[in-house]
Amino acid sequence: MVADQFISYAQKWGLGRTANLNDYADKFNYLLMPIVLILFVSLTTLRQYVFQPIVCEAATTPSSTNFADYINNLCWVEGTYTEIDFESAKLRIDEEFWAKQRKSLYYQWVPFTLALQATMFFLPRLMWLAYVHNRAGPNLEALLESASEANKAVDWQLRQSLISGIGRSLDYMLRMRQSLQLAPRLHDGYKSRRNSIRQCLSRRPSGCLTIIYALIKLLFMVNALCQMYIMGLMLDPDSPDPFLFGFRLITALRSGADWRATRYFPRVTLCRVLIRQIGARNMYAAQCILPLNMLSEKIYCFLWVASAVGASLSCLSLLQWALRLTCGHGRWRHHLRRYLLMGTDRSRHANVSQQSYDFADHLDTDGLFLVHMIRLNVGELIACDVTNSLYSLWLERMYPDPMEAGEPAAEAESCAV
Repeated sequence: MVADQFISYAQKWGLGRTANLNDYADKFNYLLMPIVLILFVSLTTLRQYVFQPIVCEAATTPSSTNFADYINNLCWVEGTYTEIDFESAKLRIDEEFWAKQRKSLYYQWVPFTLALQATMFFLPRLMWLAYVHNRAGPNLEALLESASEANKAVDWQLRQSLISGIGRSLDYMLRMRQSLQLAPRLHDGYKSRRNSIRQCLSRRPSGCLTIIYALIKLLFMVNALCQMYIMGLMLDPDSPDPFLFGFRLITALRSGADWRATRYFPRVTLCRVLIRQIGARNMYAAQCILPLNMLSEKIYCFLWVASAVGASLSCLSLLQWALRLTCGHGRWRHHLRRYLLMGTDRSRHANVSQQSYDFADHLDTDGLFLVHMIRLNVGELIACDVTNSLYSLWLERMYPDPMEAGEPAAEAESCAV
């Protein structure tokens, strides 16, 4: 029952779709990184709660049969001391000495920290899905999935039916946005300013879908950078620059430095066990081994590098989209014109070349963005067919008389023919 609800919830949010409204950098951040992190959560949780995460041994112990288990559990919960001289510390019983010693407490929280990191990597994706499903108009993720189904369809009529449905849905979205943009604006200055601030969260403006996508991509990059910083802050709180934790750790490992030199993931620590009895207080010093830290060290080395890769990919992708939005309109129009020429007869190529500029203005930034997303996630042929479907619908409205448009075809031809 619970599994069915989870599957239906995942399908509702489009988590199992093969075609999504994103690119390579987004998939690395919201898909690959959470999967790897969940795997690490499983490994560390299994090590902590199924197997034994810590093994402690004291030279002298009371005559209790359960004292060894008590030491292991107490030292795991209370934390252990790392930067300390074992031999001299065993003889110290004063509280002032132990209060000055550095205690490691973070390794108990490794599985929970990894789970939180996985959630943070997926959070921008949830925000994007919420906007696409509720604010962008039609369900754009479902339209992209329909484009993927059309690309796989063997039945030609089914393929053309899916492409026609995608074209009509996108055409309806673009027309509604343009009609709302042309609606009379409020004369009240305050309301107009407030409306301009909120416009990107509504269904109205053309171009805001692309802007929101760029903001989500920026969130992916900021999240990866923040995780790199937090990993350094958590594992090396005394460092003046936690952001460079990964460089220091990798350099130390490459130079063959021991864990005592790195101080990040101690394998052998000292635990202080204080037993209060009537009229007396006895202290036992136990030496503890932390096998989990060997695994945690490798995990965080990998995660720091993976987060750096994710931030770099997001930065590169954000720059690519910024160039496409600011300087790449000519290239987008070139792709659009090429798609229209591929889907029309040679006798109409002159008319198509003239009308392609007006058609590109009709699509505007969001329409070109969606066509490019179909091209990235599904392929050139489907993007070409969807473009020609939109073009045919636009011609029917702009040129009701076929002679004005140079005798357009009644239905868009397929680019695959």
